[in-house]
Amino acid sequence: MYTETGRKALRINKAIRKLKIYWPFAKSSMLQALAYKAGALFMNVYMFMSIAISYFLWSAIFDSSGSGMLQGFSKPEMLVYIVISAVAGALSRVYITEDIGREIVDGSIATALIKPVSYVLRWLFSAFGGFVVSLVMPCWLIIAGMIFHGLATGSFAPTPAGVAVFALSALLGFAISFLFEFCFSLLSFYTTYIWGLAIFKDAIVGLLSGAAIPLAFFPGAIRGAIEFMPFAGINYIPVMIFLGKIQGLDMLAFLARQAFWIAALSLAVKILWGRALRRLVVLGG
Repeated sequence: MYTETGRKALRINKAIRKLKIYWPFAKSSMLQALAYKAGALFMNVYMFMSIAISYFLWSAIFDSSGSGMLQGFSKPEMLVYIVISAVAGALSRVYITEDIGREIVDGSIATALIKPVSYVLRWLFSAFGGFVVSLVMPCWLIIAGMIFHGLATGSFAPTPAGVAVFALSALLGFAISFLFEFCFSLLSFYTTYIWGLAIFKDAIVGLLSGAAIPLAFFPGAIRGAIEFMPFAGINYIPVMIFLGKIQGLDMLAFLARQAFWIAALSLAVKILWGRALRRLVVLGG
C-alpha cells in the first residue's frame, strides 16, 4: 500500500513523464513559428496596424460623441482596451482547425492515431508552443509602453496584482480557445472541408469575445447572455481584469466562470472526439 506521500510522488512522476513525451510537440511549434521570421514580422505589423485603425476609429467616436465617457470607458481606457485586447487575442489564438482538416483529407490522421500518444494532447502542446511564442513577441513591449504611459500621465495605473491575475486569466482564456477550437475542428470529420466555416467562426468569436467591440456596448440582456458564454473568457474577461473594471469577488466569479467552461469544454471534447472517430473515413493515404 502506498502512503499519501507516495501516491503524490507517483502522480508527479507520471506528469513529468507525460511532459517529456509531449513537450517536443510544443518545441516543434515554437521553432516552426520562429523559423519564418518574415511571417512573424508581418504578423506583428498586422497587429500594430489593427491597433492603429481601432485607435483612430474610437478616437473619432469619442470626439463626435461630445462625452468623456462611453459605457463606462474613458478615451484613455479605450486605448488600453484596444491594445491589451490585441495582446490577449495573440495569446489565445489557436490554429489547428485547418491542420486537422488537412490530416483527414490526405489520410495522415490514420498514421497519427496509431502512434502511442494522445491526439488531443498532441495538438494541445502544439498550440501551447504558439502561446509561448506570443509571450516573447514584441507585443509585450506594447504592454510595457502602456503601463509606463499610464503611470506617467496618471490616466491608467495597473497594479502588480491586476497584471498577475490578467496573466492567469489569459492562460485560462487560451485553454478555452483551444478546447473550443478542437471541438469545432471535429466538424472536419463530417464536412471534410472546413475552411469556409472556419472563416465564419473566426468572425463570430471575434464579436462574442469582445475583440471587435467591448461587450459593455451590447444591450443589457444580450450582454449578460454573451458574458456567460465561453467566448468572453477568451478576450473580454482578461482585458477587463487588466483595466481594473473587474475586481474583488467579481474577479473570482469571472475566473470561476472561465474554469467552468474549461471543464465543460473538456467534457465536450471527450464526447465529440469519441463520436467523430466512429465516423472517420480516410480519403487518401
